[in-house]
Amino acid sequence: MSRAQGMDSSDDEEVTTSNREVMMDLFGTAEVETVEQGEAMVAGGRQQLEDALQSMLRNDPDDSDLWNSYDKAKQQSPHLIEIESNPDKFLRFYKYDVWAASEAIAKYWQKRESIFGERAFRPMTLCGEGALNKEEAEAFKCGGFSILPSDKHGRGVALMNRAKFCTKCANADTRLKSVFYLLQVCFESDTTFKNGLVGMILFDTENPNNPLNRPKRSFFNFVMGQIIPITHRACHFIVVRKSSFIQNLIPSWLSVFQPWKERTVVHFAPSKEAA
Repeated sequence: MSRAQGMDSSDDEEVTTSNREVMMDLFGTAEVETVEQGEAMVAGGRQQLEDALQSMLRNDPDDSDLWNSYDKAKQQSPHLIEIESNPDKFLRFYKYDVWAASEAIAKYWQKRESIFGERAFRPMTLCGEGALNKEEAEAFKCGGFSILPSDKHGRGVALMNRAKFCTKCANADTRLKSVFYLLQVCFESDTTFKNGLVGMILFDTENPNNPLNRPKRSFFNFVMGQIIPITHRACHFIVVRKSSFIQNLIPSWLSVFQPWKERTVVHFAPSKEAA
């Protein structure tokens, strides 16, 4: 994948509950049956989505924090809105609910700025000059996070291999940026967006320099919280067999995934080579 390589406001009426209901009636309950219908829905919904975003920017002062990041992106890097928060995909993911899609785009940019700061409005690349600086880009390249070939169902496959974490990955903020980048690449893949994503987590429990701890729910809330709209299909834990891990940590890791009710499978291997 290329990323892994390198209206006049005075004339506008206020956004009201009734306006939202009209938008929902028009776009929020449609069932798309064919590709042609889907394309027609996107074409019809795109202008409505833009209108909703602009209306919220002008008329929702109580929630200004939510819209500030999107407004910055629109002013500084409008091309990134089209590429890295593709409105058409947000519309499809939220089943052409214009209001939900517009809020989701705003939340995406809000989260992106909270993670990357002012660099959030640079391209999501690994050249060191984008959203990730050189050290963060190098941390991603260590192999702790990677994208594997699609499975037989055409689903994207993302791997977290804790055994390959480098010293830079010890920083939690750096790991979070790596995950954001990985999910961004998956979102931009048309195949993965369409068919969904399978996650794999490889635990090298024999490595004394890489101790296992209970996962932080806040981290997985981000991964699974659909800030980046991808359908998560399954998660596979690949564990080098060790009794203390099985007894103490498997339940805690599984409990983190329970709220999302996705298919979770645990695989045990007698050694790293077998895994």
